[in-house]
Amino acid sequence: MDAPTPFLRAEALRWLGLLDGNASRSLFLQVLASAPSHKGSSHHCICCPCLPTGFSPEVEAAIEALSRRGTDEDLSALLDAGVRLGCTLQLEELWAHHLARRGVRMNCNELPTG
Repeated sequence: MDAPTPFLRAEALRWLGLLDGNASRSLFLQVLASAPSHKGSSHHCICCPCLPTGFSPEVEAAIEALSRRGTDEDLSALLDAGVRLGCTLQLEELWAHHLARRGVRMNCNELPTG
């Protein structure tokens, strides 16, 4: 995408997600793949020393578009993003929303059973 600012690129991604999310999926995945990983970088925040504070506007728009699509492949891409880029509250909320649409309850504070 050749828009001059990250905010214009993010707006274009949002519109693509709303109007043609299926055909634009590869672009959303490309945006996630090109995002710099913050793993290993230390920002020394007292409240959350290991969590990233957020993503660029383009990455946020791509994450939201993939979540809106709602397929298993999209959930897999969102989980991969959490592993590679770091888990944020935004990603946790989108994972929970994604699973809730399928009738699965996600509680990050409970140990898995089974």
